[in-house]
Amino acid sequence: MRVSNALVTRSIQGRLMSAQRALLDAQERATTGKKVAVLSDDPTAGSTIMQLNGGLRGIEQYARNVGAVKAKLEAEDTALQQLSDILGRVRELATAANSSNTDGPAKRALGLEVRQLMRQVVNIGNTKVGDEFLFGGHAADRPPFDPQLEAQDPPFAVLGPAVP
Repeated sequence: MRVSNALVTRSIQGRLMSAQRALLDAQERATTGKKVAVLSDDPTAGSTIMQLNGGLRGIEQYARNVGAVKAKLEAEDTALQQLSDILGRVRELATAANSSNTDGPAKRALGLEVRQLMRQVVNIGNTKVGDEFLFGGHAADRPPFDPQLEAQDPPFAVLGPAVP
């Protein structure tokens, strides 16, 4: 069998191109730090990479969920502490109103303060975290309490007309 110069040249060119391709791949791995650039480089490693990426996305979503729940819990803690403070003040006002030393104008003043505190309670009850009302329950897209302090369905916050 006769080996022609053209056959030898093509063989050498093929090997040179293959070596050049391997050199480019090695340079790319060295500069990017990635062993696998595309899945066809190493299908077994590519499968592992895809599984690990899925796990990382799951962990990132878990961290976002934890952050959202933490924000809601902190907002609830703050709101409940404010409500506790207001209830303490209402207790003081009720004790003062029950005193025999409190006359009509003083009781009206106490009633006005209680009404103002009730407005604060309603505002706290309508606290929003993100796009949801914190105490909205299953209907978190609308305020759970009526800011006008009028009857609503269901009747959560109802006060009669203001005392003159």
